[in-house]
Amino acid sequence: EKERMRRRGFSPLVASIQGLARRAKASWKRDKVKWIAAGLGVLSFSFTGYSVFWTLKHLSPLVRVQNPIWEDHVVPSEPLTEVAPGLFQVQASINPYSSIKRFRNMYIYQVPSNIPNTPNIPNTPAQTAPLTSPSRRKIVIYNPIACDSTTMGRIHALGETDTILVSNNRQLTDVRVYHDRYPNATIIGPATGIGIIQTETHLMSVTPAEGNDRLREYNIKVSNIESAVFPSEVVYEFPLENNTAAVIFGDLVVNSNEMNWATRVNSFYTGGTSPDIPNFVRWFLISNKPLVKSVL
Repeated sequence: EKERMRRRGFSPLVASIQGLARRAKASWKRDKVKWIAAGLGVLSFSFTGYSVFWTLKHLSPLVRVQNPIWEDHVVPSEPLTEVAPGLFQVQASINPYSSIKRFRNMYIYQVPSNIPNTPNIPNTPAQTAPLTSPSRRKIVIYNPIACDSTTMGRIHALGETDTILVSNNRQLTDVRVYHDRYPNATIIGPATGIGIIQTETHLMSVTPAEGNDRLREYNIKVSNIESAVFPSEVVYEFPLENNTAAVIFGDLVVNSNEMNWATRVNSFYTGGTSPDIPNFVRWFLISNKPLVKSVL
């Protein structure tokens, strides 16, 4: 056969490939069911392997919660952006290995200048940016994310961090290192999640959002929907200097058009406008839809 192919001008390699193709075709005719089963097995194994990899990659924040080293928490992020007067946003990846930089959202709120500031407390030496004035504005950080030194310097230039807000007990990855960086800051979270937050972060100083004196002082309103969603979440409304307000949700509302395909499938992607509430959350994690709708 090889000699015949050589006489017709085919190389030995081409002859070998064609021979393998003929044998594969004959095998397919004889054992079609086995070939289909083998293909399905390979697909199943590949999907299982990717699922395990994806799960471990996205569970890594749980491992990092109690890690005290700031550099181990730093993730790729977008630049600090002002989204409303006195309200700034940083969008970042869920872990150092993810290429999606808009998966997590941190907000930095400058307390309006017409609200009296409490006496300044010196910040930790870990903040390297210089003080801009003797009387600095207070800033509130919502769902903290560890960023590189450039971004942290810009955040520090906005004012003195004296309050850290946690929307729910899933947003804990960087709470501990932020507490170490800003030891005098008050940490506030949902009342029903305080126990979990304290256990995960080993911080006993977390205070509930409902009726909190610091939030009342800064005119930050709290919409309590803890009993309506899982995990328990509170919604914060921040007054802005232009007489408007910004309402910020935690995991209830997501930027679904920024998700990769695997996350969209896992969240039953709505396919509608973004931000929105994924169908998985609508169907299984909201127990009191009228209450949530009233907040929206």
